[in-house]
Amino acid sequence: MNYKEYLEVLARQTDMTVEQAGVLAASVADAIGQELQEGHEVCIEGFGSFVVDKELEHIAWNPVTGQRMLVPPRLVVQFHPNGWLTDSPSNNLSEHE
Repeated sequence: MNYKEYLEVLARQTDMTVEQAGVLAASVADAIGQELQEGHEVCIEGFGSFVVDKELEHIAWNPVTGQRMLVPPRLVVQFHPNGWLTDSPSNNLSEHE
């Protein structure tokens, strides 16, 4: 499902226009993004949670050249599914891409 299809489904399920659903989706994404930027966990019941993890500074090397380089620390958003996404070991999201 692409973003346009998502907005069409959201509009149909909420009796909104596609434009209104787009505003709603953008508002939800902005709210989630703001909470993550502030370092908070965002839990969506029956779906999962988004958390921000900090990857520490580390030294990596290029296997081709053998050159070592310092990789700076960075923040990484991770998603941890729950509910129906983890009920069955056969649920593999990559099958639906």
